[in-house]
Amino acid sequence: MRVGFLCAEYPTVARRYGGIGTATQTLARALAATPHHDATVYVCGDREGQEFDRGVRVHLMRCEQPWPDMRRLQATLRQALAAGEVDLVESPECEAHCLPGGPGTVVRMNGGHHFSCATVRQRRRWRRLFLEQYGIRRAAGLCAVSHFAARTTREAMRLGRRTIDVLPNAIDTRCFRPKPESVQPGRIVFVGSLVEKKGIFDLLNVFPSVRAEFSAAQLLIVGAAPDAEARRRVEALAGEGVQILGPQPRERVAELMAGAQVCVFPSHMETQGIVLAEAQACGRPVIGTDAGPGPEVIGPDGQNGWLVPVADSATLARLICHALRSPQLCDEMGTRAHEWATDRFSLYARLGANLAFWEQHRRR
Repeated sequence: MRVGFLCAEYPTVARRYGGIGTATQTLARALAATPHHDATVYVCGDREGQEFDRGVRVHLMRCEQPWPDMRRLQATLRQALAAGEVDLVESPECEAHCLPGGPGTVVRMNGGHHFSCATVRQRRRWRRLFLEQYGIRRAAGLCAVSHFAARTTREAMRLGRRTIDVLPNAIDTRCFRPKPESVQPGRIVFVGSLVEKKGIFDLLNVFPSVRAEFSAAQLLIVGAAPDAEARRRVEALAGEGVQILGPQPRERVAELMAGAQVCVFPSHMETQGIVLAEAQACGRPVIGTDAGPGPEVIGPDGQNGWLVPVADSATLARLICHALRSPQLCDEMGTRAHEWATDRFSLYARLGANLAFWEQHRRR
């Protein structure tokens, strides 16, 4: 199987990237490392060229004018499919309009503009809505990273009974794995973009009360701010015991997660929330919200972690304090969390399902 991925935020070449870029890289690398399979990533950016990332061919295209570049990319992908260079091309919703459409094209729903408008009341941008509809309705196959994302996008886009397979983004459990000897008592880790939607300001607002009860508590914040204003706001709220580490390589993120007593992700909305599964794979309990796919990823409240209502500061502070005063409970929950995440989100558990989906929609 030769799979092409459209991904403007592929980590080795993008200036900024998030969950989509990380998940695409994880899947592409695994495919390239599997005998008789191949992966190519097409990246629209600021330069032309070709690079390689652990066996993955990264095809760079300079993109400066939206409409001409869309047509050029469609032509490039159509030619690659016709020539047998790839059997199938996959794209997230935000780039689906660049697919040539028809057999051999699929869209993976990671939470596009329709999803955001329906869940967090994002301002409707009609051009983006149109382009998503255009790309998704022309694709041969659809999948989503959670049941919640599939259901919400189906309703928002009025897709009726069209089949949407659920294929959660996978995590590399060789990287995200337990390291019991590295756990630091009192350490809390947050990973994510420094924006309101991720709940970072909720966490910063409750941390002083946590610190008042546990003077040794430390909050490590990993992630990038979208602009200088967001960065200043985070810095203004970051008091004693808070370290802002900025974006970190995946291997460093795994180390920080594995060394936490508890990982906290009070996001207001996610499509999957891959950091939840990564932290669980590291053998640590998580505190997440009950919004969207939180229960799908974390599992039953109190088993592998805790679920908190969105923006419920009192409950968030109480659960963090409960975790910090219960190290043995955290270890026990972390063991269950590791088993849960490995069974459901391990790259090796998910690759077969992805291959079956691609085989169903490949160009013949």
